[in-house]
Amino acid sequence: MLQLAQKAKSPPDDAATCSKAKSPPDDAATCSKAKSPPDDAATCSKAKSLPDDASTRTKTIQKTTSPNQTESSAPATKAKIKRKSIQPVKKQITKEDAMKDSMSIINDAIFKSKSNPIVLMNTELQQGLAKVASVLQDGSSSSSRFAENLVDKFWPIVSGITEKPTTDALDKMCTKFHQLSLQPEFIAIIENFLQQSEIIFDTCKSTILIQCLLEGLTRSFINKAVQESYLVFDMPNEDATCSASMQLSVQEEQALRYTAGYIAQSLLKSYEKRKESNKVAAAYCSVLSSWNESMSCNIQSANFLSYTRRLVEFADRGGLFSIKDQVFIFFRRMEITLKPHLQHCKDFLQFNLKQELTVKLTESRIVQLGWESICELNENMSTVLLGIIIDRWIKLHYMLAQSCIFLRKIKNEKIPLKKGQKD
Repeated sequence: MLQLAQKAKSPPDDAATCSKAKSPPDDAATCSKAKSPPDDAATCSKAKSLPDDASTRTKTIQKTTSPNQTESSAPATKAKIKRKSIQPVKKQITKEDAMKDSMSIINDAIFKSKSNPIVLMNTELQQGLAKVASVLQDGSSSSSRFAENLVDKFWPIVSGITEKPTTDALDKMCTKFHQLSLQPEFIAIIENFLQQSEIIFDTCKSTILIQCLLEGLTRSFINKAVQESYLVFDMPNEDATCSASMQLSVQEEQALRYTAGYIAQSLLKSYEKRKESNKVAAAYCSVLSSWNESMSCNIQSANFLSYTRRLVEFADRGGLFSIKDQVFIFFRRMEITLKPHLQHCKDFLQFNLKQELTVKLTESRIVQLGWESICELNENMSTVLLGIIIDRWIKLHYMLAQSCIFLRKIKNEKIPLKKGQKD
């Protein structure tokens, strides 16, 4: 840093700054600032406090100036910094984490089991859970071994749900839960611990106590996964958090129903060409065709979404794809999720907007629940079809934005229209 300060006071640098002073008034202002002593002191103090910035600035000056040019003739260029989108690293609960916190998980499971309606109606079960909690609080080797064995046996049930919280994963968890709760080896672990702790019940009440403990253990595992990762198992109230400006108007909902039918019909036509030779295309055709409700054949009863069909009824000449209400609700959830981000596009100038919107839609719980209500395929095929629909939906927004920009240019600059373009 002392060498940099000496270079700033050396005569060749002063000559260079004087040569810059002969250039336009902006350079003269900078030269006059460089001659004043307080500014030099401030720059020296800044250079001492930020050594990395000073070194990087000197390196950029050396790179921009060629060997044939001097520093006085080189134009001042700013180093361009490419900012990459920083996404949070998603964390997943592992078996090792669960084994370390086995005692806290079991205690939390006992606490949740106390609120079970079956336990609340039986005082003996309440006393039994209180005894189990008191034995575990002693911290003996037998209690810690019991907690580790219980978590070890129970981990395969929740291992799938901690990776991807979908309906398919929930169904698998329930299946494994009932299979494990009926295994005699697993029941023997809890019964042996109850006998060692001198907690004696009859067969019926001990079975009920074991089932209550298992349910509480499941809930405590899920709560731990939610707290220590970015997983969301319950449907958040995203509609309530949305402001009034983010809600859709009547005209927007009518246009949304029309465009959603267009996307479904275009995908159905493309997959119908390959359904005879491709089983996946045939499965997609069955799902997409189930979304259609023919307005000519079925007399639709009036409901709270009848106003959204007015544009389709007005524009229909016998070939439009009229989607069902559940499909419309799914597309409306996607639009409500996208709208806040599309209205604040300036915040996403440094990001890949399409990638960010795709992540927002795929991770939204209300979008997942809406999708699972209209698609009954397996997890892999359902995920692929959802990605295709999201991609089409985002591309449609891009095309509409391009057309709006073009129309604004025509109105402002009065550009003559080409042949085939309507006014």
